[in-house]
Amino acid sequence: MLRTPRNPTVLGARPIKNATTIVILFNGLKVPNYVYCRPIMHRCTLYKRQIDTCRNWGRVGHQQDVCPHPTDKVCDQCGHGPPGPDHVCFAPKCALCGGAHVTGDRTCRSHYQVPYLVRRRRQRRRRRNKSRSSRVPAASLLPAANTQSTTTRAVPPQDQATQGSSRAPDTSKPTWVDKVAGKGETRAPARSGSLPQPVGDKIQTLERENAFLCKVLSEIKALLKTPQPREQRE
Repeated sequence: MLRTPRNPTVLGARPIKNATTIVILFNGLKVPNYVYCRPIMHRCTLYKRQIDTCRNWGRVGHQQDVCPHPTDKVCDQCGHGPPGPDHVCFAPKCALCGGAHVTGDRTCRSHYQVPYLVRRRRQRRRRRNKSRSSRVPAASLLPAANTQSTTTRAVPPQDQATQGSSRAPDTSKPTWVDKVAGKGETRAPARSGSLPQPVGDKIQTLERENAFLCKVLSEIKALLKTPQPREQRE
């Protein structure tokens, strides 16, 4: 009924005596929260095996109703001597954990066998907590190192102002005033120093030729402006 395609990890199942609880064996280390039995879905939890204790004989491993020595009775409180009117109870001592309580008490930690999955989770949790506690001192030093690095990299605002003012303006591009005046040509940066002699001679000759051409051009313009008389016909 349980080994169906709806329960692919079920390997087997067995009942616990006359109880309504059954023990299911799954394939792997993962236990599902629910299992399907025909059309009904049942809740599934980890199985904690209980260690049976006998109140009649004071031993562990079986219950009182199936005790092999029903006539050998001991005190169910302290586990010493047969019960009777003259019996004096001693301090109880658990046969499982050695604590000061009756053997098989519900408060006993050894009354149930902790499953392997639970024990493994607890071990991993302990290791994780230990690793975190060991990393805390190292992580507490990181903020101080970060503040030191930020202070060394920071630049005062005064230094930024001096750096910005020390930059020379770019004169290769025309300014807004030059564009309005019609001077769209770019201005070459000024150079200091005297020019070579051949270059200076060429510049002087070009200036003389330019002046001569300007003079000739002005004379031609003057001749064009003066009216000339028409020739009389014969």
